Formats: sequence, C-alpha cells, structure tokens
Amino acid sequence: HSLGAYIVKGLCKDGQGHIWVATDPGGISRFDYDAPAGQQFTTLNSEDGLPSNQVNSLVTDAHGNVWSGTSKGLAWVDARRLRVRSFGKNDGMVNDFLDLPLALAADGEVLNGTVYGYQHFHPDSLLREKQAPGLLLTAFRIFDRNYSDSLNINYLQKINLSWRQNFFSFEFASTDFSQPKKHEYAYRLVNYDADWIYVKNRHSASYTGVPPGDYMLEIKSGREGNWQEPGVRLGIHIEPPFWATWWFRALAFLVFACAIWGLYRWRIAQVKREEALKTEFNQRIARTEMAALRAQMNPHFVFNCLSSINRFILVNKPEEASAYLTKFSRLIRLILDNSRTETVPLNKELEALQLYVEMEQMRFNDRFEYRLTVADDVQTEHLEIPPLLIQPFVENAIWHGLMHKKAAGLLQVRVIYEGKKLCIEVEDDGIGRQRAMELKSRSATVNKSLGMKVTAERLEVINQLYGTNAEVETVDLKDGNEEAMGTVVRICF
Repeated sequence: HSLGAYIVKGLCKDGQGHIWVATDPGGISRFDYDAPAGQQFTTLNSEDGLPSNQVNSLVTDAHGNVWSGTSKGLAWVDARRLRVRSFGKNDGMVNDFLDLPLALAADGEVLNGTVYGYQHFHPDSLLREKQAPGLLLTAFRIFDRNYSDSLNINYLQKINLSWRQNFFSFEFASTDFSQPKKHEYAYRLVNYDADWIYVKNRHSASYTGVPPGDYMLEIKSGREGNWQEPGVRLGIHIEPPFWATWWFRALAFLVFACAIWGLYRWRIAQVKREEALKTEFNQRIARTEMAALRAQMNPHFVFNCLSSINRFILVNKPEEASAYLTKFSRLIRLILDNSRTETVPLNKELEALQLYVEMEQMRFNDRFEYRLTVADDVQTEHLEIPPLLIQPFVENAIWHGLMHKKAAGLLQVRVIYEGKKLCIEVEDDGIGRQRAMELKSRSATVNKSLGMKVTAERLEVINQLYGTNAEVETVDLKDGNEEAMGTVVRICF
C-alpha cells in the first residue's frame, strides 16, 4: 500500500495538491494525504500507458497536470482523470531516453536536456487534438476475388451478395501516414459479432459462413487508447437461397396445408357420417331412457299420494280426504301436462311443487312451514328444467328430516343465480342425515332409495344428452356445539 518502488528519482505537486513520486522501476505514485489509510497511494505503470516503469523525473505544467521523463520516452498524466499519453521519437523528440530532469519555463514550456541536445515544447500545442484521420477500405474480396465494384467500394452504402458469397475478406488503412505504427484498428459485423474485434496494427480481416441476412460492417481506428467513431460503414445484404425465402416457404406451406386440409376434410366427412349414425342412435337411447325414468317417477309419486288419501279414509276424515283428492287431481293433471316434454318452464315446476308441499302439510297436520324464495333476477317463465327434478329432494327433506322432528319444522326452497349457474336450494331444519339413518325409518328409506336413485340417474342422462354439468351437493347444518340443525341440498345447472 505504498510506493511503486523504493528508488525515488523525483517529486512534484499537481494542481489538486497531491504529491507525485517518480520511482525506478515502479512507475509513478500519487500520494493523497486525505485518503483513508491503505488507499493513500495510487500507482500508474506501463500497464496504464507509461512508456516505461523506469521514471527519472517529474514536472507539473501550468494546468496542474504531470509530465514525466522515462527511459523510453515522455509521458503526460491527466492529474484529475489519471489518463496517460506517451510521446517519443515518432513525435519529433531527439531521443527517447530521458534520464535528465525536466523543468518548466516561465512561459509554460517544458524544458529537457539530452545527450543529443536540448529540446523544449509547449504542452498545449503537443496535447492539441489533431483532426481525426480518415479510414478507407483498400480491398473487398469474395472467395479471394475482388468485388465487382471494388473501385467504388468506399462510395457504396450497401452491397448485395448471394447465399453462395458468404465468404468475404477486406483490407483497410488510415489516411494519416504519420506514425503508422501507433495506429490501431477494430472492426465488427453488426447483427453477427457480439462486440468489437480489436486487431491492433493489422490491416485485414475476413468472415466465413455468414448466414443470410442484413449486416453492417463497421471499422474504426484509434491511437494510444483514443478511439474515433467508425470511419467505414458498409451495409451487406446476403440473399437467402430460394428454398429459404419467404415466398418459397409460403408456397410450400400452402401446398402442404392444402394437402392436409383435403385429407382432413375427407376424414372429417367420413367421421361425420359415422358419428351422425352413432349420435342419432345414442340420442334415441338417451331419450328412451329419459322417458323411462320419467315414467318411473310418475307411479312412484302417485303411489305416495294415494297412500296419504288412504290414510285419511282410514281415520274417517272424509273432508280432508276430499280436499286432498282435489289437490291431488290438480297435481296429477299438471304432472301429466309436464311429462309430455323433456323440459318444462320453471314456474310450472314450482307450481307443481307448491301443490305437492300443500298435500304433505295436510298429511302431517301442518307440522312444518313452507317458504319459496325466487331471486328477482330469475325469470321462471323463461327457464326450463326437466320435470319432477326438485320434488324428490323436497320429499326426502319432509320424510327424512322433518317427519321425525318433535317441534314444528321449516322447509325452504330458494331459486338463485350464482354467476352463470342456476341453483335451487332445498333446506330443512330437521333431525339431520345421521340421526335419520340411526332411526332407519322404513318408509323414508324406501321412498328415498327409489326417488333419489331415479333422480341421480336422470341427472347423469341429462348431462350426457345435453352436454351440461348439473351437480347436486348435500351439506349438513350444525350449530356451535356440532349438533345437527338440518340439511341443505343444492342443485346447480
């Protein structure tokens, strides 16, 4: 963390107040008193641009920058940016070996004596930037043959090559003929090279196997690390082979697509004929099965109603039996009307459900209350569902949940929308499914097993026939003590 070397041959102070030390053979070191410990010394050597690490003298010019004499030439150091420029015989010096001290004259010139004579210069004139030299392409070859318009290559903005001409080489040179050994070059092929390729003092380069596309050849020159803007910019377009052109690919794709389309259409027509026969056959089977299931629901329902009428007659209640029979006849007429089609309006289904619940209320001596709620955005007259689809769940709620409850019960049917789904909820506050299974009521179990089984089969056929996704979900209601509070059945279409 100290000097570049222990032999000190000169000292000076720059315009920033830093001390500079000439060492041999460690280059020059700058000492900054205010810097943290371990960071007070900054050393520059040949890797940073000094002509030699053997520095013999130092002097500060009028601008506060440092000049150093070395065994291989003169060096200027920008004290603020630590940038180095070197000068030697090629720049007009009488000798590169500067072993005697440098001095600064009153007019700002730097003075130096050598074994070959006395020399002096003004830093401003020596550091003045010269006009950037020009750069020219001196040759452009394709497979070692000169390009057809080589004489005008420097005046062309773009050249076109075929896909076979993707092997090319070129030569270049600077228009500044002074100190040619100090000139350095770099080139790149934009859209092909990731970065500049630096070739030092070499004047030629080549590319092989360049794929078709559009490129820009750029060449730039520099001196002592100061690079100019690219002096050569030549656009190069390499045509793709005909089988790689867009029109050939489009044509090939079109021919291939037409062949695939023709084969596809032929196969589709063949499959459609087979599927039409199969679909027609499956639909006939599904409709027949649906009709059979509907036919099973009707006698199942009629049987339950006739059992209730028989009960009224047996207990000698003719008026209740008459009223029950009147509702039953209306309900049977409505069911027969609804059974003629595969689907019925929702309002008709709810009307039939209302009659059925009233009959059940009469049968159970009004032991439960019935509430029907239809959301405002549900237009029941415009929605159609399969007939007798809700009734088995309502029947199950009454027989299975409310029949065994000692207190008066509540049966609720709600029709709502949830997103794009129509949901019908059947909720009872009965004894719950677990308690009902423990009681093992014979009538409830038999009717549930038949009605619910047929309804489940109908839903499967509906999903198959119409491609719908009808679902049934059963939820047990419980209070804070995990005691049963009833059951909710959700039917969603």
